[in-house]
Amino acid sequence: MVVEGRGERKVKAKQVKFKALMDSRTDEGLESNKVQYKTAKKEARKAMVVAKNNAYERLYQRLNAKGGENEVFKLARARER
Repeated sequence: MVVEGRGERKVKAKQVKFKALMDSRTDEGLESNKVQYKTAKKEARKAMVVAKNNAYERLYQRLNAKGGENEVFKLARARER
C-alpha cells in the first residue's frame, strides 16, 4: 500500500522521535521524549488510517466502475505472484 504525503511525514516524525527516545540519557530527557514519541505515534497511526481508507475507497471506485471485472482479475493475478 502506498503511503501518501502527510502520512509519510508523520511516520518519519515518529521515527525521529523514537531515535531521540533511544538516545536519551537523563531521566528528564527520557520522560519528555517518551511523551513526544507517544503523541507522534498516535498522529502517525491516525494519518495511516486515513491514507489506508483513501486507498481502499479508490480501489472500490475502480471495482465499481466500468471494467471493474478486469480489476478483480488483476488483483487475483498479483496475489498469486
